[in-house]
Amino acid sequence: MSRTDDQTQNDPLIGTTFAGRYHIELRLGRGGMGVVYKATQLDLRRGVVIKVLAPDWIGDPEALARFEREARGLSSLQHPNIVTLHDFGRVDGRAYIVMEYVDGETLNRFVRRKKVLTLAEFVPVAAQVLKGLGEAHSRGIVHRDIKPANIMLCERQGRANYVKILDFGLAKLVSGSSDITKQNVLGTPTCLSPEQIQGQRADQRVDVYAVGILFYFMLSGKLPFEADNDASVLYKHVHEQPEPLEGLLPEDHEVPKGVIELIERCLEKKPDRRPRDANEVVEGLIDQVPFSMFRLPRAEPKPETAPEFIEEEPSSQRSEKVVPVDQIQVGSFPRSSASSTGPVSPSGVVLPKSTIDGLKSQGYSIESSNIYKDSDGRIVIQTTDPNQEADSRAKSTRRMAIGLLLVFAAFLLLVMLNRISNKQPDGSGTPEVASGLSEDPNTVLKQIDELIEDQQFTRARSSLEAKRTMFEHDDLFLGRYEAKMRQIDIKQRLSQARALEHANQPDKAIAKYTEVIELNPNHIEAHERLSALRSKIDADRPAELHINTSPQGADVYIDYNHINKSPFTHLVSPGKHKISVSKEGYQTHETEIEVAPGEKREVEVPRLTKERAAVPVRRPEPEEFEEPEVKPQPTAKKKKPRPRPPQTTPTTKKKKKPSGGLLPT
Repeated sequence: MSRTDDQTQNDPLIGTTFAGRYHIELRLGRGGMGVVYKATQLDLRRGVVIKVLAPDWIGDPEALARFEREARGLSSLQHPNIVTLHDFGRVDGRAYIVMEYVDGETLNRFVRRKKVLTLAEFVPVAAQVLKGLGEAHSRGIVHRDIKPANIMLCERQGRANYVKILDFGLAKLVSGSSDITKQNVLGTPTCLSPEQIQGQRADQRVDVYAVGILFYFMLSGKLPFEADNDASVLYKHVHEQPEPLEGLLPEDHEVPKGVIELIERCLEKKPDRRPRDANEVVEGLIDQVPFSMFRLPRAEPKPETAPEFIEEEPSSQRSEKVVPVDQIQVGSFPRSSASSTGPVSPSGVVLPKSTIDGLKSQGYSIESSNIYKDSDGRIVIQTTDPNQEADSRAKSTRRMAIGLLLVFAAFLLLVMLNRISNKQPDGSGTPEVASGLSEDPNTVLKQIDELIEDQQFTRARSSLEAKRTMFEHDDLFLGRYEAKMRQIDIKQRLSQARALEHANQPDKAIAKYTEVIELNPNHIEAHERLSALRSKIDADRPAELHINTSPQGADVYIDYNHINKSPFTHLVSPGKHKISVSKEGYQTHETEIEVAPGEKREVEVPRLTKERAAVPVRRPEPEEFEEPEVKPQPTAKKKKPRPRPPQTTPTTKKKKKPSGGLLPT
């Protein structure tokens, strides 16, 4: 289908340059967390997937800071089976994630298409899922939303069903450090563990529970808990037991009893009854199935399928009738007049493309076939003419009879020649006949080599032991017998060592490589892998941190991941680590330390400083002004002026002339 959702054409981001680095090409779908787009990274010219988170992140700086802190920690998680987180950030207040683009088919669609998976199909996929989760669990990271839709199967180097785990840690990014069910359940109800539903503390065992559901679905084709609504599904997770897996498997299944029991342990209600993490689960899987089953199958042409996020066109818009596959019969069937209703016009019957491709891959020629409808409504594809088919069948029968006669005659001739060549000199002996693969030592050894090449070591050993009497009459053959037995032991231990190393269990792999060297001190591969593993263990030997804070009970984050409340002891990988300590009512303390492999260190965090309470600024109320009381000052006594002496007019002073111009007499 080429139609995307109706809002794609009207999406303002389509065709634009996002964050200055990505060209948005296609809207893939919508989800509770936001919108998913396919884009091209302009500087590297590679396809990527951009997830723009929901608008409720806008205007919440604390949530955005927490999101970036968690995304930074997840960006350092690199594993071939985990989709790479390329970039993260915010645009216009909206958080976004840029991830690797994977072109493939989800496990959900793969199982629905196959109905159920065989053991050979199940083991490679299950092992890769566990390897990716195991790497994350060893670093203290939890996925929290493992489900069939988050497992993508693609092709790599000519091999099919290469696993990529999607949305790693996205639940943690969206929910932050708080409990996943404080306000509502975040995740897929069909795959949530009981402790997630009940709001309890989540660790690696929530992924183990989801893995149990995933494996149950892969082998049976159905989920262990299904209901009409989410509330009923959540109730079943907490209170009910799933239907026994063994009763849902096909009658001819080859699933070992140990694998079924392992899945049942993963589905335990109480976390302490489950395996501790994905590494313990893959260890249990290795113990139950041969290592040869872990190989990926060769890629084969697949029927075209629509992308996972694109909505399919409603059936009401289709003009042609599609016939279900279970109503189609293929072969050279004689057409009876009673069951025939005449040829069906091409416009009336449309075979699914996947059905046509599957028939062509099996050698059927659909273009030249006769298609008609049987009395029970099924579509019959008659690939050849019935008369020609009958003649061909008769010729094949005659050829088979002649061939059987020739084979029987050759067998009698071989027995007679063998009796003559093995007859004793005195004429009384008979050739030694041993039950097994052959009567000739050289042929037996050649057949044993084929079993060793196919890694069927147990069968090779038992078959060779059954032929021991054939080799005992000659010292040369007896030496070759003992050398071949030693070769089987070496090959078997070498295969086990490779499997353990592949499953990231270096300690056990070292023990097996050591056994190989004990059998063959000059084994080059065993020496090389033993040296490499020991160097890696020495370099990766975790350091032990004992963290204590004052006051105690503070939340401690190592590399932006919440670990525990102090005091506690924790193992970390060698190198630099950032430690953050926070407690309500105290200021957050951050520091960076560097530890060596195998180092034991006491980390004493300085006493946390209490946060200063914000004191509200209060303006003083205006006070009533009172005039100060003025005390009456005593009146000062006025000094009496001293009497002036009579002023005598100096003689030199001129007298005023009397008015009138009259001179005094």
